[in-house]
Amino acid sequence: MSKADNVWWTRKAKIENEARLLKYDFHGQILLLWYSFFSVAMSILTLNESSFLKSIIQNGEVDAKLLVVFSVLSLFVSTFVISQNFKERAAKIKFCYEQLKILYVKLIDNENINDIEKKLFEEYENILKSCENHLEKDYITAKVNLFLSVKDKNKVNPHPTGYDFLRFYCNKITFLVIILFIYLFPILILFFI
Repeated sequence: MSKADNVWWTRKAKIENEARLLKYDFHGQILLLWYSFFSVAMSILTLNESSFLKSIIQNGEVDAKLLVVFSVLSLFVSTFVISQNFKERAAKIKFCYEQLKILYVKLIDNENINDIEKKLFEEYENILKSCENHLEKDYITAKVNLFLSVKDKNKVNPHPTGYDFLRFYCNKITFLVIILFIYLFPILILFFI
């Protein structure tokens, strides 16, 4: 793989990294709203000693402990989401892959000039130091997405392997299962308290 190709694939992986972080930020914000809404709804239902709530809870008693559980859950989610800085990290990664695009063009223009290419590759390493590294799953996602989106599969180099496809789909399924569980967690608490 040429140095220009290396920069190009790194850029693609960084784009997937940014998309993943923005997806986490979006779900984090929705979860904050969802858990806050659920806490307020439980407070209102507890104050009114709702028959609906009593029918859901196994022992039939609406307890103040339930409100504490939802309050702590909301506090935990808000603290976690805020501490991760998904949006800020995504912005740094976006700046990084925009710089990689400029570098890629320079490398293509000077592909056969070793001194310039070496200097540009040093610039590449400095750009990479300016933001966090992408995960391997970002690189796999970039390879698989590109492979699935092009008509001429022979132009994709390197080709994703069968193992790459397996990991790609396992990552998608794992994310969906985890996010579904996190969204349903407050409701599950009601049924298992």
